[in-house]
Amino acid sequence: MPDDTFRRHLAEAGLLSDRVEGLMGVFTAARAGEFAAQDPTLTTVIGRAPIALEVLLRDQLA
Repeated sequence: MPDDTFRRHLAEAGLLSDRVEGLMGVFTAARAGEFAAQDPTLTTVIGRAPIALEVLLRDQLA
């Protein structure tokens, strides 16, 4: 989705401009793959290997 379309949807949903810009930052970072790396500490903290959000959603919505 283009940035301007996402920004417009957020604004039309009633989000304040600072919230829109914050979410745009997260959207841009996610699209750039900045959340793809997993720190091994996560496995230690949660006691298991992390799973992809896609897998979690598929399991929960099945």
